[in-house]
Formats: sequence, C-alpha cells, structure tokens
Amino acid sequence: MNTQLITHGRFPKCIGTHTVALFDPKTGKVHHVHHGLIFEGPRPTDAAMEEIARRNAAHPRFAVKGKSLEALHLRDVPLPKGPHRVDLTHRKLVPAT
Repeated sequence: MNTQLITHGRFPKCIGTHTVALFDPKTGKVHHVHHGLIFEGPRPTDAAMEEIARRNAAHPRFAVKGKSLEALHLRDVPLPKGPHRVDLTHRKLVPAT
C-alpha cells in the first residue's frame, strides 16, 4: 500500500514518521503497528506515541488488551510489506516468514 499526503491551505510541513510496533518479547510476533506523521513544531514524546499505540491496540477490534508486549520505536524507517515480526537479536522490524 502506498500512502500520499496532500494538504491544502496553511498546514505544517511533514518532516518525518514515527512508528510504534507492539510485539511479543519472546517470539517477536507483532500484534499492533501504529504510524504517526511528524510535522514541524512540537513533537510527541516516545511515551506519548507508545501510549496512543497501546490504547489503540486495546480496542476490542484488535483484541490485544492484556498481552505483555514491548514497544519498538522506528523513526523514518520504510516498513517491509506484509505481516511483520521483530528480529529480537537486532531489534528491527522484518517481514514475517
């Protein structure tokens, strides 16, 4: 999936991305991925981005609530296609096999 951001009028410039992947620390299985666009001006903290990711993951639609998950923060990293897992040795997001 390709995403394109088009704005009209006065809008801050998009200067990057911040992705939070919530994953099982034993298996590397990713249970939820949250993407954020970062605009010029004040930036959200890692803690704020992670809180949003965890709140969204707890929604009944995702059924992630109650799992003991770790967070992997990625800035300006292109994501691989398809399902993901975390390479626990290198702590990076890779395609699930």
